[in-house]
Amino acid sequence: MQAGLTAYDAERVPRASRVQLQARQQFQNNRMNPAPPPISRDWIFEHDVTRAPMRGVAA
Repeated sequence: MQAGLTAYDAERVPRASRVQLQARQQFQNNRMNPAPPPISRDWIFEHDVTRAPMRGVAA
């Protein structure tokens, strides 16, 4: 069971970190005047957990 939890963390943490970083960047962009266009979130919604792991995918 520990191996499964470790694998889950290895898959989840980089993606969750990227989501948080992008949210922070968007917040800063929203405070600019004029605000730049929104950062694309398509990659978040296109993620399919049934496919191969995301490891090695560029941000």
